[in-house]
Amino acid sequence: AIVRSAITACGTFQDPYFACKLMDHYDSHIPFQSLRLWNVLLGCLEKCAADGNPVIQPRGHDDTDSSLPNETEPSTEITSKLMGKTCTEAVKTILGILTEHGPSPTAQTYCVAAAALQYAPDAGPALAMELYQNATSMHRIPADGRFVNALFRCFGDDLNAALEFWKSTLRKDCLEYEKRPRQSNSQHRRKYNKNLIAAYNGLLHICGRAQRPDLGVRIVYAMNREGIEPNEVTLNNYRAGKRMSQQQQSSKSNELEDESSKSRRRRFLALFPQRGRMLQQEYESILYVECTKYNVQRMSKDPRVRIIV
Repeated sequence: AIVRSAITACGTFQDPYFACKLMDHYDSHIPFQSLRLWNVLLGCLEKCAADGNPVIQPRGHDDTDSSLPNETEPSTEITSKLMGKTCTEAVKTILGILTEHGPSPTAQTYCVAAAALQYAPDAGPALAMELYQNATSMHRIPADGRFVNALFRCFGDDLNAALEFWKSTLRKDCLEYEKRPRQSNSQHRRKYNKNLIAAYNGLLHICGRAQRPDLGVRIVYAMNREGIEPNEVTLNNYRAGKRMSQQQQSSKSNELEDESSKSRRRRFLALFPQRGRMLQQEYESILYVECTKYNVQRMSKDPRVRIIV
């Protein structure tokens, strides 16, 4: 537990190299055996990738404490495999190590890996589909809602490709996963809603990245037809995607911005040149109402207490 906490702290302090050294130093007696430790290392790399995707290299630690890994020691197997790579490249390498040496990755492993790979320079439909193909065909990973949600984020702002993949493959796999045996019908229903709503929330995140609230409203209506109630988490996924898109726009100059990326973001406004911004706000208002009305209905049934001062 202490080692896992230390590796997690390395992600907070943006030091993936020291996390790899900790992994080498404390897991050398049982190499490639602790999957939980590997998942923690992937989580550390995900935090680092979200903040600039740095290259894994030494950062000048204090080596006076002999209980900690020494920077002057020769690189051991894990560190040598990841040295000089960016955090997202290291995630791909770790998936390869686990595939070759074991232990076999689980849905949690691929969930954290997909969350990190959304920051990869080559993130897009090709990377997302390849990741899903490897997970399902090589390791028999089911279409768990958390994994599908993280996988959708790898599509970036390519909403059309994500919707096509959802209709052709992911939705069918998610429904098949929901048909697995359960202990009781009530548990089945609760799990059903939990997994499918996580998958739909991933689609709403892409709608925010693409700044397409009109398609977000249509997806929410599709959720209603399936008996799934959207909630504040659904709305927050859209807002998080939109916020990420706005941050990327502000960090790029118009001269360096990719032309296809600009056209995707302006596609919605091009459909309505006269009322573009206003219509976009109207769709976002509809999305807000659809994602909060069920919560209002639930709150209306809660018992109320009058406090007299």
